[in-house]
Amino acid sequence: MLLKHSNTCGVSSRAYGEMSSFEGSVGLITVQEARDVSNEIALRTGVPHETPQLLILRNGEVVFSASHFQVKAATVAEALKRLNGDG
Repeated sequence: MLLKHSNTCGVSSRAYGEMSSFEGSVGLITVQEARDVSNEIALRTGVPHETPQLLILRNGEVVFSASHFQVKAATVAEALKRLNGDG
């Protein structure tokens, strides 16, 4: 699970706060500090770059993505339940 975050965007700040309450491991990419990494993720996954953006990957494939106001801890938890066959 990866969260692309912009440290200059209010919407991204809200998403960061949401995911800070998530009870699980989330990799953080601050795009101002790791733009090359962010661009490579977009290239490899085929998912255009946005911030904030949350991607769940399995075997190198994106199985769930959310951006902007859809990045919420509860939404991510529900997606994981569905992906794991628990919901």
